[in-house]
Amino acid sequence: MTDDSQQTTSARLLITSSALLAAAAALGMAGLGVATVALGVMARRRIDHMEVPPTELARRQWRLARAAVKAGAGAWRNGADVYVVTTDPAESREPAAT
Repeated sequence: MTDDSQQTTSARLLITSSALLAAAAALGMAGLGVATVALGVMARRRIDHMEVPPTELARRQWRLARAAVKAGAGAWRNGADVYVVTTDPAESREPAAT
């Protein structure tokens, strides 16, 4: 079995490691708090320097998306011939003859 000196040493090591772990956790939480504040300040500055507020930008994009959906649905219902256009001109093609 173990004697008292080994148990005392093991207990001290366990207490020391627990204290170091607690200190590291506290330091990590402090770092996380500082990083969160820094990100918040950076985001606020970026939004303040934008020409168009994010809400207005979202409204514009939403209107464009709705218009595109309506145009696509109308073309689908009417069976209109539409060219398929991509960003690569080699992939663009005319509709098949029916």
